[in-house]
Amino acid sequence: MKRQIPIDFSKMERYYVLKIDMGYLLKLSGKRIFYVSDKKCSKKFTTEKKAYDYLKRNERRLIRFNCYIQSVENKEKLKFFYTFLSKNEMLLDYRGTIM
Repeated sequence: MKRQIPIDFSKMERYYVLKIDMGYLLKLSGKRIFYVSDKKCSKKFTTEKKAYDYLKRNERRLIRFNCYIQSVENKEKLKFFYTFLSKNEMLLDYRGTIM
């Protein structure tokens, strides 16, 4: 069995989380549903389809909550980009090519 390499969500442009009434879904255990108030600590998905499949698999357990998929734009990448612009004083577009 191959070991799966963890995904670095800080390098992604966008990722998806599950929003419930109390906050954001962290994990499901045998008897409990864990949630947090911060998006960064919640369970993340690379695509909307993977989040939807997770909802469908656990539909019986999450039926009593108002649960939906929320898209999160990664602000860390943009912060680094603007910091880079201010230090080097040259205009770069989002892909990193000189304009």
